[in-house]
Amino acid sequence: MAILIQILGTMDMATTKMLSVHVEALLPPTSIELDLPQNVQVAALIGVGLVYQGTAHRHIAEVLLSEIGRPPGPEMDNCFDRESFSLAAGLALGNVVLGLGSSDSSDGKGIVSGGLADLHIPDTLHYYMVGGHRRPLTGAQKEKYKTPSYQIREGDSVNIDVTSPGATLALGMMYFNSGNRAVADWMEAADTQYLLDFVRPDFLILRTVARGLILWNEVYPTSNWIESQIPQSIRVYALRKPPQKEESMNIDYETINQVYCNIMAGACMAVGLRFAGSAHEEAFKTLLFYAKMFTSLIIKSIAELVGKSTIETCLNVIVLSLAMVMAGTGNLEVMRLCRHLRSRVGPSSSANSGAAGASGATAAGAAAGAAAGSAGNSNSVVTYGSHLAIHMALGLLFLGGGRYTLSTSPPAIAALLCAFFPKFPTHSNDNRYHLQALRHLYVLAVEPRLLLPRDIFTGKPCYAHLTLVFLDNKHYAQQEITNLKAPCLLPELNLLKEVSFYLHFTIINCKIFSLIIMIL
Repeated sequence: MAILIQILGTMDMATTKMLSVHVEALLPPTSIELDLPQNVQVAALIGVGLVYQGTAHRHIAEVLLSEIGRPPGPEMDNCFDRESFSLAAGLALGNVVLGLGSSDSSDGKGIVSGGLADLHIPDTLHYYMVGGHRRPLTGAQKEKYKTPSYQIREGDSVNIDVTSPGATLALGMMYFNSGNRAVADWMEAADTQYLLDFVRPDFLILRTVARGLILWNEVYPTSNWIESQIPQSIRVYALRKPPQKEESMNIDYETINQVYCNIMAGACMAVGLRFAGSAHEEAFKTLLFYAKMFTSLIIKSIAELVGKSTIETCLNVIVLSLAMVMAGTGNLEVMRLCRHLRSRVGPSSSANSGAAGASGATAAGAAAGAAAGSAGNSNSVVTYGSHLAIHMALGLLFLGGGRYTLSTSPPAIAALLCAFFPKFPTHSNDNRYHLQALRHLYVLAVEPRLLLPRDIFTGKPCYAHLTLVFLDNKHYAQQEITNLKAPCLLPELNLLKEVSFYLHFTIINCKIFSLIIMIL
């Protein structure tokens, strides 16, 4: 993975040949079969996507599209960790066609540019996302999978538990910032309980994020926007227990509350990606509010109805989103929140009392007493994944010692999706749903934006007050930030019109081109 950082989007042939050895689908049918570890194959798939990022290479796109729905088999092959393989294929495909989706939704699809229209990529990804009758295999796959899997029987329908996450994110990355309403409507949550029963609640996080990627300029850092992503029929019954008088209405409160929490977490992640590295005040306050809401929610009785593991996952997603917005700032409120959440990691008080009560018994009895004591405690859902998410948030908060922050360019957003995929492992060797090595890809979204004034006489760093004037756009609209004290992190330079320094009552106007030189 480290080699690929230097050759993003170059289609380097030497690297492609090296990766092809680890991606069976890129090898000729007569090649010798190699016994490759699953994690190596997953990493190689992501590598292919990075090497061909934004190129719309036809053969690579076609191979990755077929790998998303790769069936189990033949015989005993491809039976383990299929979810991470399909996800990697989807993320790789999203990188290859990153931002190449058409904004024209008049035909209901939006044609992908670059000569890929005849592959029907949007339709195929939608099929992998929502399911349907399994399509017949073609070409080399037809001969290869003639012998079925001896371990997994999937029937005649596509297994969306395996294919849906990768296909959803691939669609979001393909139509990134396109504003294609037809594709965005595919991601919208159903407004009836009957239709919601056909979608796993945790998939709604990904669909909400993908919808935010497609409608990039319509993501706003407000509670109203986040709440608007939740259907009205869900909001009515959200975060409340079923009263006795409504038992006959056949309302599944567990599903409704899980849907509510997952959509809200997905909307918060969309806000985090949209305003990553900006330290946007309104985005910060909004995400901090929801982070505190979920922190208090996990100790309430309603958590038993939603599921504490669901609330914990949503909380981790929101905290990471908050850290993305405040990356590199070292914000104290976010640090206090992370410190509070981190204090839950470890043995609970009830577990200790259970162990103490069993001190006179055998070691096995003491362990059993400790486990029984912690069963009803919220610490029982604080897994390795929670530990990982909290510490990733802390790392983002103090990124590069306050010298670096995150970018929101298309390649940077693709890297953040790979790194902060909202499915967290249960233990250190858990790579079933997401390869943990991909968590390091956040470095591809990092850029230096520290403004460090220097005294023109001594050449030493000094303090200075400055004013930022933003360009006119939906989220800033000629906004002006005054009396900002440098050294500080600047917003993305493409958003700024000018920066004015106040030194000894003298105003120095600095245009953006000169500012880039100062930062570098």
